[in-house]
Amino acid sequence: MTEAYRRAWEAASRLAVLTGAEVQVTEVPEGVRIRLPVHSEDSEVDQLEVLSVLGRSDRYGHRRFADGSGHLWALYHQDHP
Repeated sequence: MTEAYRRAWEAASRLAVLTGAEVQVTEVPEGVRIRLPVHSEDSEVDQLEVLSVLGRSDRYGHRRFADGSGHLWALYHQDHP
């Protein structure tokens, strides 16, 4: 298992515990990406802890749709030191 996969799976596991949602882990050309679905009614989720987990990635962001759904994503580069 590469370092990028280890970091991604560690984050995905923590996010699944925090949110109760299924987190997707996908290999991409830059490394490994995780994706966490979010919904506007997820107000009881510890948002600071979620941001703390995402902040340990190499890049992260979010995408929101008009219906209130969306997802958070994080990227873990293969060549991370």
